[in-house]
Amino acid sequence: RLCRRYCPCPCCCNRRHCSRICSLQPLPVCGLCPCNSPLESGLVSIPFAFRGGQVARRAVGSTLDTLRSKSWMGSLMRILVRVASLLLSVGLRVLALLTLCCTLLFLPLLLTDSYRQSSHPLLTGAAFAFLSQLSSIGKGLQKVGVQNLPELCLRRAVLVQYIACPTWRNGLFLDLAGAVFGLAALTIVPISVAQPIFCNGLVLLALYSHFHLKEQLGQREWLSISLCFAGTLLLAVTLVPRDWNQTSIEWIQVKLGLVLLLAAPLLATLEIWARRAKRGNADRSVIELLAGMQAGLCIGVGNASLATGLQSTSKSWIDHLGSGKGVWMHLACAGAFVVIGVVTNAMHPIFANRGYQLGRVVLISTYMSLVSMATGVFMGVVVLDEAWPTRPRMSLLRHIAFGLIFSGVLTLNWQNIRLFTAAAASRSSQVPRDRSLRSRLDLRSTFDEIRGFPALVTNA
Repeated sequence: RLCRRYCPCPCCCNRRHCSRICSLQPLPVCGLCPCNSPLESGLVSIPFAFRGGQVARRAVGSTLDTLRSKSWMGSLMRILVRVASLLLSVGLRVLALLTLCCTLLFLPLLLTDSYRQSSHPLLTGAAFAFLSQLSSIGKGLQKVGVQNLPELCLRRAVLVQYIACPTWRNGLFLDLAGAVFGLAALTIVPISVAQPIFCNGLVLLALYSHFHLKEQLGQREWLSISLCFAGTLLLAVTLVPRDWNQTSIEWIQVKLGLVLLLAAPLLATLEIWARRAKRGNADRSVIELLAGMQAGLCIGVGNASLATGLQSTSKSWIDHLGSGKGVWMHLACAGAFVVIGVVTNAMHPIFANRGYQLGRVVLISTYMSLVSMATGVFMGVVVLDEAWPTRPRMSLLRHIAFGLIFSGVLTLNWQNIRLFTAAAASRSSQVPRDRSLRSRLDLRSTFDEIRGFPALVTNA
């Protein structure tokens, strides 16, 4: 299905590239049939190997038509001109894209002098955090692949079917690769920077859906992608290393332990409210908000605990702590934080899926992203004492980066949020009327009972 101009000739190579040629109506010869001219046999694979679109196919087709002419010198010049124009058009697009990316990356560095404070490991960690969103694409591919497969179990025949499916296999590979990139990012990048980057995985998802699934995106979607991508770049260029002179590892562990102890009753309170809302047949917007808050809180707190445990085992943390018995206690606390982070992260799909049963996926995902981002920033800056840019311009860019990512997530779901607020406003305007009507009915029934009380006593 690489060429839309099919040749009716029975020996044409197009018949091998499209199985639907037999059901199509005969069309004019496309000029790519090798039986017309011996000179075309070497050029027939160009449009199939070069996936440049209609422009490339038209250029090659017109080139082959030119070769049939008698003036070989003129045809050769026309071939060179067409090939040069094609390469120039494609090269200019690639050059423009590279120029835009380099400008967005290096302009904040030059304006803020952040290249003097930033380090290569932190930039590498930011890139790992962005690539960790490959797991979202992997989950989508796995969902597509299991549609024609039986339910997964430990039987050999079923496992062979899953492994033999290329879509499911590629999805599993991307999912595992994203998880590895995420763990690598948590060991390098501060959680206040890594968590916002984790939340804008819609950039890779949108690009994948546009280029691979051929889905059309509107202006609002592209605006959201641009905002999130710009915020990610600003976060990457404003990374600064930790100042160990103002860091107390023991105090960080104490604060993190207190936050973990407070997170448990907070999750329990949200669970009680969610159950009451479900039993009382409350509006589904309340259930969506509570489910998104529960899942987002689990992600933010879990990633903070996991990042602290992984970073605590690094050489810089152990060197700052010194030698002695405190090192073993420090490593024991790091292991406990890793276990708590894994368990807390594993709880967020439970709360999210319970909300998906009664609520809308888009709103729950939006609440989850916003709450997890806010929780991650709070945990990193306040609890873990992560480094904040000291220079005013870099600090301003860090705030702008958070605002861009926050705005990008909101812009992507703005249509649903606007419909939700309009519905909530209409319901709130009807509530006073219903209450006044109920109060009038209650007063009327009370008056009727008072009027009928003497007759009731007389009859008694």
